[in-house]
Amino acid sequence: MGEIAAGVKISVDVKDEAFREGLTKLERKARYGLYPAFDEISSRLLVSTQRRFELAQEPDGSPWEPLSPVTLALREKRKQSGPPLLVHGDLYRSYTRRADARSAEAGSNWPYARIHQLGGQAGRGRKTTIPARPVLGLSDKDAEAIVNIIQRYLAQ
Repeated sequence: MGEIAAGVKISVDVKDEAFREGLTKLERKARYGLYPAFDEISSRLLVSTQRRFELAQEPDGSPWEPLSPVTLALREKRKQSGPPLLVHGDLYRSYTRRADARSAEAGSNWPYARIHQLGGQAGRGRKTTIPARPVLGLSDKDAEAIVNIIQRYLAQ
């Protein structure tokens, strides 16, 4: 698997004490490594990321910026439809997951992933403004699912 980067890294500062305690216990328990738990977590992260493409929404559930009138006209001319960033599905399919005994990741190594995650200027002369349409991040449901995965793993 290629490097998951494209210049975007999401770090999560966990303030929830129960969540942090669960991670600490999980680390202590897994003398042979945490791969099974992190593998399941990375799978959850990828599924959530893909779902955000399908629903055209940010991790917090808010909708993405609508397509510009220029983009809408171009799509109509080409007879293309669907949510933003899903006309061809190449960016969607570029997102992968990776896990090892110490971490879980989901992300893309495509150069376009960064501009769509963060927004910014693009195109010839950087004259086109691309609004941020973030797909990476943890929703409340993701955090709850991760806690459940950790608790289930600790109970084994």
